[in-house]
Amino acid sequence: KDHSMDNTQAQDNFAGQLRYRHESFGGFLSGNLFYESGAGLELKKEYSYLKVPDGQGVYTWTDYNENKVKELDEFEKANFNDQADYIRVQRPSGEYYKTHTNELNQIINLKPQQIIRDTSKFKKLIARFSDQLAFSIRRKNRQKNNFVKNLNPFAYSINNPLVLSQNSNIRNTFSLNKNNPLYTVEYIFRKSKNKMLLMNGTDLKTKNNQALQATWNITPTLTFENKAGIEKEHYSSEYFQNKNYRLKRLNESLSFLYRPFSSFRIEFEYEYSAMDNRAGEEKANKHQIGTQFNYSKSKKFRIKGSFSFIHYQYGFPEDTPIAYQILEGLKPGRNGTWNLVFQKELYKNLELNLNYSGRVSQNHNAFHTGQVELRANF
Repeated sequence: KDHSMDNTQAQDNFAGQLRYRHESFGGFLSGNLFYESGAGLELKKEYSYLKVPDGQGVYTWTDYNENKVKELDEFEKANFNDQADYIRVQRPSGEYYKTHTNELNQIINLKPQQIIRDTSKFKKLIARFSDQLAFSIRRKNRQKNNFVKNLNPFAYSINNPLVLSQNSNIRNTFSLNKNNPLYTVEYIFRKSKNKMLLMNGTDLKTKNNQALQATWNITPTLTFENKAGIEKEHYSSEYFQNKNYRLKRLNESLSFLYRPFSSFRIEFEYEYSAMDNRAGEEKANKHQIGTQFNYSKSKKFRIKGSFSFIHYQYGFPEDTPIAYQILEGLKPGRNGTWNLVFQKELYKNLELNLNYSGRVSQNHNAFHTGQVELRANF
């Protein structure tokens, strides 16, 4: 196009996609890669919350300041169906940014057993280890004249004001005896970052998790699992600063899974968590004992359920955003939750689902929720 007769400037745009799969050293190193890049427009997001019938939403409203006004910083993702009576809808702001989008997904597998043929004890031990690294990032940043930087998904940090939105995840699993029928030990590292641009500023959430998990098949019908971990979660909002937190969790869980026959399984579990808000004074201890079961009869019906007793030690104000995060929608003291699901195939393409759930907290009335669903598959 000839721009000599107008005031617009020519722009270089790029859109492309790359897929690559590799395997080398006899299968010791393998993986796949997906990369995509392009240019476009990003709408400034503005949200509002709309009330829907009970149980059909995603969010819940808590009047933290008791002024009976539904303010944007008083909505949280609901932990239970009976609380989920609001949805979030996007309102067009009419303002756009010219953006460049990058997406990268990478998986790398290391399997020493593919190349070790030596029968020495040391090399046989090394062959029992394996590792998998999975990484993904999707980023939108304002277009700049630096074409090379626009193509590089790592060119800008998430805190850079040029970055409008970003969602990145990394997970590394280091395993001993992976897929072994007797026992498996895994060290799992996970880290995620999420940034979203709103009309009132940016929301940034990061999560860092490390866990050690051991699984032991005591008998063909009985499995023991132990998992210990530490998690750090940080939420920062430019506009809703009363919702900011830096939460640290220490978790320990034990479970026994019993499978007397293929159509029935039942699990008993115990979990302890210690939580500390490093951005405030809130602290909590959680003890949870629960069981869940699953029973199915081929081509006839399936029933599954879960029951939990949960005790929170928490001596701080309850009607705050951080309290909702720590208590997971429950109350300090003794709590109970339960859920039952019944599924039956009426005809070849018609399925009936019955769902009943409930919860109760110390010094509070119980909540009961029931759902009936008839689903047709074509």
